[in-house]
Amino acid sequence: MRRGRGGVEYEEATVGTGATAARGARVQVRYNLFLRRGERVQRDQVAAFRLGQREVVAGLEYGVEGMRVGGERRIRVGPHLAYGVRGVPGVVPANAVVEFHVVLLESETPATEDPIDALAARARGAFESDVAAAPKVTLRGGEALDSYATAPPFEAEIDVPSDSYLERYTPCGLAHLDAASWRHYLARLIDYALAHLDDPGSAVTDALLWSLRPPDREPPRLGSLSAEQEAVVVAVLDVLAFDPRSACQDLAMQVLEEYWVPGALYRRPPPAATSG
Repeated sequence: MRRGRGGVEYEEATVGTGATAARGARVQVRYNLFLRRGERVQRDQVAAFRLGQREVVAGLEYGVEGMRVGGERRIRVGPHLAYGVRGVPGVVPANAVVEFHVVLLESETPATEDPIDALAARARGAFESDVAAAPKVTLRGGEALDSYATAPPFEAEIDVPSDSYLERYTPCGLAHLDAASWRHYLARLIDYALAHLDDPGSAVTDALLWSLRPPDREPPRLGSLSAEQEAVVVAVLDVLAFDPRSACQDLAMQVLEEYWVPGALYRRPPPAATSG
């Protein structure tokens, strides 16, 4: 088997001849689900989803990327990218390695890409390795910590960052995430903020912007970003601050001025090089 994104393993049974399932495409698949010992637990399921949006378990999404319509692929997925510590009661045991036997039925990519969509796609690429790693603290766990409760562990089936999940857990949960867990969610939060650009009451976007404000933490969150991740954040803030459709222009401008533009008010310059 070949190894793909996130450690997902796959094997081509049939190489298709139609359109390629690239990130951002809307795809339709038919699949059978097997446990590792060969027991089939779901038969001829049909699913439609957009690649990159985490509308299904991550392992299935990662495994479908690169297929061509008409192709068949066997995809082996570990529990952290499948159904996690809970499994699916009566179907998939806890902590199970599963295999999807997939046929790609359709793949449709928009003929032209909106700049906002392109920026969201760039964010997904910049944070790809962070998204692939299970977060130490989830947004759901952060909300628990905000109420002085114990943070529950990451569970792949429960902690899929859908819009409703973000809306429920981000406002109180985001502030409690460590740097790696924060980066795990940033691309999805950016995607949400761009998709709800004109929403004046978006608590998710507000929480994202507040998480980008100084002072930084110790160990740092803002300072943990790579150069490309930082460039993406600046590009997103530019949209939120200057796009006339944006409902959060004032706060986004303030965040830019505080930390992200050259000569920012509260960002320490890097130490000067010493000769010698």
